[in-house]
Amino acid sequence: MSKNGILYAACAGLLLLSGALGVSYLKERKDNAELRTTIDNLAEDERKSEVVKRISKQMEDIAYQQKDISDKEREKAEQQTLEAQQQRIKAEQQTQVANEMRSQAELERRNAVAAEGQARASADQAKESARQANEQRNIADQQRRTAEYAKRTTDTLSYVALARSLGSLSSQRYTAGQKDLAALLAYGSWYYSDRYGSDPYYPAIFNALALSSNNKKTWDFNKGGITKLLKTSSGFVTVSNYGEITVWNRQGDDLTHNTIFADKSYDFRDAMLDGNNLYALSRDGAVVRINIGKPAQRFVSRFARDGIYEELYPHGNELLTFNGNQFTVLNKSDLAVNRNIKAPEKITHLTTYKGKTTFFTNAGKVYFLENGDKIRHELTMGVKDICSFASTSRGDMIAFGTKSGMVYLMDYPKMKNIQKLRGHQSMVTQVDFVKGYLVTASYDRTLKLWDTGANKLEPVTLNTFDAWLRCFYATNDNYIWTGDASGTLTRVNISPSSMARSIQKGLKRDLTQQEWNYYIGQNRPYEKFRDK
Repeated sequence: MSKNGILYAACAGLLLLSGALGVSYLKERKDNAELRTTIDNLAEDERKSEVVKRISKQMEDIAYQQKDISDKEREKAEQQTLEAQQQRIKAEQQTQVANEMRSQAELERRNAVAAEGQARASADQAKESARQANEQRNIADQQRRTAEYAKRTTDTLSYVALARSLGSLSSQRYTAGQKDLAALLAYGSWYYSDRYGSDPYYPAIFNALALSSNNKKTWDFNKGGITKLLKTSSGFVTVSNYGEITVWNRQGDDLTHNTIFADKSYDFRDAMLDGNNLYALSRDGAVVRINIGKPAQRFVSRFARDGIYEELYPHGNELLTFNGNQFTVLNKSDLAVNRNIKAPEKITHLTTYKGKTTFFTNAGKVYFLENGDKIRHELTMGVKDICSFASTSRGDMIAFGTKSGMVYLMDYPKMKNIQKLRGHQSMVTQVDFVKGYLVTASYDRTLKLWDTGANKLEPVTLNTFDAWLRCFYATNDNYIWTGDASGTLTRVNISPSSMARSIQKGLKRDLTQQEWNYYIGQNRPYEKFRDK
């Protein structure tokens, strides 16, 4: 073999050796690594085993501790069981005691219920006894009150009868000329009437007061009969059938007069005021307009040549009068005839009701004359001779006067409580409501008063005149002023209390004991009338 071959073989052998060594190294290195891994795993396992061992030891310690605790809890539970058994035994004993006490309580409750029932029965019996006692007491009180009321009623009736008797005796004594005694008896009549609630307008009482107080005063100035009386701010205006227009002014208790128009060719039958202008209607169809403050301002117009005209009323801004079944409408300015209006029947009376022009006919019917001269039938009264009318301020009660002397009173518009008032013998010239009463005037020369609230309407004659009574007017100071056919203006006091005070002021003495015993009675305590 050549040297190169040997070299090549040596190189190859070195290479193979190097390869084998390399492989052996790599294998040993791998085995070392695996050995280290195994050793590390064993070390880790040993460490874990140590940890597990320690944990097991701790768990064992904990288990022993738990066992000790469990033993203690068991012992405690056994102790509690023992105590519970003791409590149960004690509870059973208490339950037995409670049952015994409940039985005793039930027995006592039954006894209490029985006692309560007995007490309630006793209370009910006591209440019934008290009720019966109260009932008896109430009956006794009612009987006592009835007896007292009967006594008061008897006393009242006795004194009312005394008041009326004294009134009659007073009028008799006055007629006999014993005016001092008549005045004492008249005052006594009013005193007992007022004290015991009797009606002071009872004829015997009122007439006695009227006589002794001289309740009227007259002014006789007019030549003709007064046909209309109108109130002014300072007094009155009167017109007469002798063509007179007179202004009366009140000055204290007296009157002054001034005749602002006088012409006997005029027969004034009605009049009305419109401010200061007075319109006076003459029976023959003439109208006079005169300013009562400035009499020189006057105007006279004759609107008709025939017919009879006796009533004049305002109708809107015009004047209205009538003759037969025809209305005549006059212009206020020049008193000329504006137009005529024909009514369905003959007109008997013209008036106003709640601002509405109202008229009555001889067919017993009532109509309204409305705007546009429309005539509307309101109701049928069935009374054919109505000649006067009045209504209360509210319009809920109306009164009619008739030519026959009958007066009708009724509620309106309900048309209830229609009453016929008999008292006048002749034509009723005027009716009016005065302070809750109805006042009527008549050609029978009487002025009468009716109590509209009384169960039985009987008139009181306020005054009897010497001539036909044509008109009246009531003032707020308890006077009624009247005008009659003789031309006399009369003022009548219609207040019983006012007349009584006037009489008392004029008393010169009191009743003697003998007079008292005779007229009043020995069984009634003596009283002085002058000092009342």
